[in-house]
Parts: sequence; structure tokens; C-alpha cells
Amino acid sequence: MEETLYSLKLSHPSRAALGMLRHKGVEPKVVDIPPGLQPLALRGLGFKGGTVPALKLDGRRIHGSLAIARALEELLPDPPLYPADPAERRRVEAAERWGDAVFQPVPRRLFRWIMTNDREARRWLTEVSGIPAPGIVAVTSLPQAVLFARMSGADEKRVRADVAEIPSHLDHIDNLIGEGILNGERLNAADFQAGVTTRALLGFPELAALVEGRPAGAHARRVLPDYPGPMPPGIPKSWL
Repeated sequence: MEETLYSLKLSHPSRAALGMLRHKGVEPKVVDIPPGLQPLALRGLGFKGGTVPALKLDGRRIHGSLAIARALEELLPDPPLYPADPAERRRVEAAERWGDAVFQPVPRRLFRWIMTNDREARRWLTEVSGIPAPGIVAVTSLPQAVLFARMSGADEKRVRADVAEIPSHLDHIDNLIGEGILNGERLNAADFQAGVTTRALLGFPELAALVEGRPAGAHARRVLPDYPGPMPPGIPKSWL
């Protein structure tokens, strides 16, 4: 079986996909695309979408972490990513959808907004991604950063609101853990979907104190022990 995961070094949804693959006992070939080139690269590889994660699995091209979870469960049912009990599965799927639609975009928008406003952050991204001449790229990549921020709706108003909503998102995860939907004996699809996003938030130095000490913080480190960072500070103190 051929398994190739196309990713970005800092893509938390890609880390969710990789975690689910490993949960199933699959160690895929991981191809990290240079940031900004993913739309062209993926379409050139035959994927309909231009965002990561994208997976070649058993001759199929699967795009997005939700679709990857479903395909893995279909092709490799054991160990499962979803409970066998229908009611419990519905609860996990609801948490998974929330993690994908509501929580996952938060660090992405924040990161892209910072990239448009901080050259040092762009330099750090270049270094982490293994791209040569980070000082030069940090300058020349600004138009690209502005474009990707606009594509994700990462303007100051939206991102400032995202920062204000982070405590309530973390409360929700803590509640899901308390209810046994997340962080059970065996990780499920919702664990991977939500946990990697919390882990990404820990990469922002100004946000770490909001996460550490919570059940959500310990859960994030269980789901994704290693993640690049911290990145250079870039969130205005007045937002916190």
C-alpha cells in the first residue's frame, strides 16, 4: 500500500492526519511542501484542493483531515478512530466537526496575520521550513503572506476576536475531556482534530499561559508531544 502525506512543517491539520495514520499502524512518507507553494504543488499532483493535508493512500487521493479520518477508518478499521456504540460515535463526530470548523482555523488565522506584520516571524518560518536565505525570503515573501492572510480572512478584527475567544474554546475542550469524549484510554478522531490545534496555540509565546495547567494543555501534549516553536512574539499585549 502506497502512503504519502503532503504537509507543511507547521500545519497542525497535517499533524492530525499523521497522528491518525500512525494510530492505524501506518508510517507514511511525509513530503513537506515549502509554505506558499501548496496550491500549485497539490494541483500538480492531481489533488482537487490546494491545502494540506493531502494523502495518497492505496491509489486514492484524499484531501483534508476529516476525509482522511473517514478513509482510514474504512480501509483500516482496527484500531478504530470512532467508538462502536452509535450514540458515542455521534458525540465524537460532533466534537470532531467542531474541532475542524471552529477551533482549527484559530491558530491559522493568527499565524497568517502575524506573518503580514512581523518580518522576524517570516524569517523564523523560513528557517523552520528549511528554506535557504531566510533573511532575504523574510522580505520578499511579504506579498505572499498578505495574500494568504486575505484568503483565510485573517484581518485584525477577526484575529483579535479569535484571541478573545480562546479561553472559551479551551473551556469547551476541558468539558469534552471531563465528559469522556476526549482523552480516553485510546485516542479517537476528535482527539487528533482538537488536540493538535491546542498544541499549535502553545507555539505562540503569549498564549502558552492560557493553555498550560489545563486538562486541554496536557491533552495537547499527549496528542502531539513535539511541535516547532515557540515562534517569535507577535500578538499585541493589549489583546490579551
